[in-house]
Amino acid sequence: MRVVRSYNVNAVSVDTAAQAIGGAVSTVRICGTVDCYVRNGAAATATALFLPAGWPETYTVAGGDVLHALRAGSTDGVLNIAELSN
Repeated sequence: MRVVRSYNVNAVSVDTAAQAIGGAVSTVRICGTVDCYVRNGAAATATALFLPAGWPETYTVAGGDVLHALRAGSTDGVLNIAELSN
C-alpha cells in the first residue's frame, strides 16, 4: 500500500474532527503522539477506540468518512492520519 495523503488532527480535551477521507480510499493508518480515543463518523468519547501513543493502527474506512479524536490524558497531542491506496 502507498500513502495517498497524510494530515494531522489535534487530540485535545474536546472532540476534534478531521477532514473527510478521500473518495477512493478504503484504509487509513492512524497514529497519535499521545494516548487518544478515535471514532469514525461521530464525536470521540471515552468509549471510542483507545489508541495508545506511538502505536500505529490500520483502520477500514469509506470515502467521505470523518475520523474524530479526543486525548485520553491531560496532555494535548496530534493524531496523524495517512490515507492508503493499493
